[in-house]
Amino acid sequence: MRKLMHFLERLRRSSSKLHLCLFIASRPLNSSLHEHEHRHRRHYHLPSSSLWIYCSEIFNFHLATLDVLCQTKPASNIHKGTKKCIIRTNKINILRHQNYKSDLAGLASLQQRRYSNSFVPAVLTRNANIYPSSIHQCFFGTNSASRRNKMETSEKLVHSRCKKQIEIRACGRLYSELVKSNPILFSGAPKGDGILFKVDYYDSIDMVNFRQVPTICLLHGSPGQYEDFASLINFLTIRGYRVLAPNFPDYNATYQYSFRHSPRERLDFLLEFFRALDVKKIDMLIGHSSSVYTMFELLDHSLSSEDSSKWATTSKDFRVAVRSLGLFSTPSHKLPRNLAVTPLRLFSLRLFDYPMLRPIILACIGWWVKVQGIRNRVDRGNIENLLIAASTVGYSEHDKMAARLDLMKRHKIPALLVYGTKDRLIDVGKFEELERDLGVTDQARVKRYRSDGSLEKDRSSSESARQQLVDVSRFEGGGHYVFQRYSNQVNEDVYEFLKERLLVGNEVFEK
Repeated sequence: MRKLMHFLERLRRSSSKLHLCLFIASRPLNSSLHEHEHRHRRHYHLPSSSLWIYCSEIFNFHLATLDVLCQTKPASNIHKGTKKCIIRTNKINILRHQNYKSDLAGLASLQQRRYSNSFVPAVLTRNANIYPSSIHQCFFGTNSASRRNKMETSEKLVHSRCKKQIEIRACGRLYSELVKSNPILFSGAPKGDGILFKVDYYDSIDMVNFRQVPTICLLHGSPGQYEDFASLINFLTIRGYRVLAPNFPDYNATYQYSFRHSPRERLDFLLEFFRALDVKKIDMLIGHSSSVYTMFELLDHSLSSEDSSKWATTSKDFRVAVRSLGLFSTPSHKLPRNLAVTPLRLFSLRLFDYPMLRPIILACIGWWVKVQGIRNRVDRGNIENLLIAASTVGYSEHDKMAARLDLMKRHKIPALLVYGTKDRLIDVGKFEELERDLGVTDQARVKRYRSDGSLEKDRSSSESARQQLVDVSRFEGGGHYVFQRYSNQVNEDVYEFLKERLLVGNEVFEK
């Protein structure tokens, strides 16, 4: 260990342009190295992994200048020659050893040996242009299930002409009602016409042969973007469906207009978006993660027979019919511990709603993030993503989920539930509980996949099994972004669901 530390210190002194050094060991680090980590707080590692990544401030790098951040998963058979990797500013130089003939050969070896699940590079998009295209491809050519926000996804949208932008105004009437209950909090919120949003969205209406095709709408999680569904969007567009996928407002709307990303605000945002595009019926509404709260808010608004003034929406009489749901890694009405709305978290969100307190809270969060040594770039964008996720869950009104699940069952709305058993955000027990809440009484309509993506158990196609309105796709090796890692399987399951639940014996194509 002394020799190793001496080598690293000499390496630091000999290279002034060094940004980051990764030491990859094939066994857990010993106590002496852990002690050195604690003296230098900026380090990155995964305790649950048999591979460790060690970074230290002895290389004089700063969190704001990191170029490449890596994650690892357990892998006992990774090549033992992969010992050290040095990443410079303008080039990547892997230290020579007997098994690697060149730099690119070393990186390509990881891909050729199919270790993408063991060695998953996560490179921020903003730094992609400083690397040669060949090295860039080595990094991004992985089917990773890791966090994809502001990162390159494994698949790009094919039909670029379907990427569009539209301006809408929303939340004016809602804020006029909210300011009566809390005039201080919503003093800066615009009344009257509401907030002017520039919405980036995907719409494949120009690709379909006729206008009466089924419409599938995709809602991303928080944080996220519609590009997260790139594989599914391409798959459905090619098959002639109209695919609609908007981006929800970012945190700039919070800074300017106190937009809190609550289900009510997002409902009004979606209704105005659909009204601008003249969308009155959605055949399948697919949502990932925390967007489930907005989904059920829209479903409740669609099925509610009460006066629309209850919702305080901008378009009083405008409604969108929802025919079926797709639930991708969605939480139930009982939140897991790491997502629980505790009094401290809710109090922090309430404080952040006041513009004068935001700089103080942002500074505190930035300090906490640096001290914790999280595996990400510490800048304003990351903190905003954290706040968007916290706001979406904090204002989710998740206690209403049980009643809305009953509403869904009462109106016999079919649904497809997709989740992975290795989800680090939501425990698999919560998904199984959600199955029971959705009325899954037996395993006839549950399709199970192994960790390698192969089919373990298919769902029954008998008439009695199809009486169950909820189909389940369970992936033993899937994480929170299971629809990206197992994109082929999820795409086929969605297509099968559309054919069985909507296109057979259903009035989707109205005469």
